[in-house]
Amino acid sequence: MQVGYSPHNFIVINVPSSVPQIWFNMCDEFEEQFWLIDEQGRVALYEFTDKKKKMKLKAEKDVSNGILNWCAIEPREGRVMAVGGVDTRIYVQSINPEVKRGEKGKPMQDKVELNGHSGGITGIWFLDPQYLVSSSDDSS
Repeated sequence: MQVGYSPHNFIVINVPSSVPQIWFNMCDEFEEQFWLIDEQGRVALYEFTDKKKKMKLKAEKDVSNGILNWCAIEPREGRVMAVGGVDTRIYVQSINPEVKRGEKGKPMQDKVELNGHSGGITGIWFLDPQYLVSSSDDSS
């Protein structure tokens, strides 16, 4: 069992042990969202659907061939996510696209893949929507 924090509630969510991290979208517009990453390199978007806090899978995507162990969502706008893991890469995704009326947008799309570490990713934090910092097993 893992415990996650959302901006307005303290919630307990039961997930498989293969899920190393749960990340809530801290932007008020997307406060019902949370993301799971897993050991198969997959990212999944869930939303709470009602006041009983039922969860609904909205989308999932294979991002990496390796284990993902860190996820971060840019907190001000809630539209950029970065994930990283043992393959030393950081995968930046556009999330929550603005769509015009009648159009259907994809919940997440590849934005950029960053290659700068020689060790597994151990942390990612957004400074703002354009900049992030990361840490790695390579001590950089």
